[in-house]
Parts: sequence; structure tokens; C-alpha cells
Amino acid sequence: MARSRYSGTPTIDGKFYASFALRPNPGGLKTVDLLAGVRTFEHLYARGERLDHLAARYFGDDGYWWVIALVNNINYPFASGGLVPGTVLAIPEQVQDVLDKILR
Repeated sequence: MARSRYSGTPTIDGKFYASFALRPNPGGLKTVDLLAGVRTFEHLYARGERLDHLAARYFGDDGYWWVIALVNNINYPFASGGLVPGTVLAIPEQVQDVLDKILR
């Protein structure tokens, strides 16, 4: 019988969450202002919107939802992510500008 990939995975409120260990960076964490020099516009968050749908609309790829979460300091982007209708989100005009800063 095959072993479940979820065996040994911690649960929170009965839901499985992946876990992994990060090795400490001996040089410390690098701080990057992801919006410095990046042209953005504002998006007024409405009830029922999702970050992946916003990424698809603005970047043409729903896989870049994490960029919106990252530049707006959204710690838990799933479900509502703590966002309330009326929250103003900064959306980079070009997702590549943010990716270039991350990859430096």
C-alpha cells in the first residue's frame, strides 16, 4: 500500500499544511524595498476578489498572485487573507520590475 504524502505533516484545525525547515542565512536577511523605483497603480479591493484573479487581470498570469501579496505585505493570501473590502492594493505596472529586484 502506498504511503500518503501527508503522513507526518502537521495539521492546524484539521487541515494539512506543508512544512519544511529553512537553514539560517549566516549573512543575515537581505532587506529589499520592492516598490522603490517601480511604477504602481492602486486597486480598490472588493469583496470576493482573489489575488490570483487580480494577477491574471493585471499581469496576464494568475501565477504571479504572490507578487501582489509580497508588495502589499499580505502575510496570509489565501481565502480573504485578512483583506477587507476597501483596502487599497499597490499593483506594479510591470511584474518584471519586481522580479528583477528579487533576483538581484
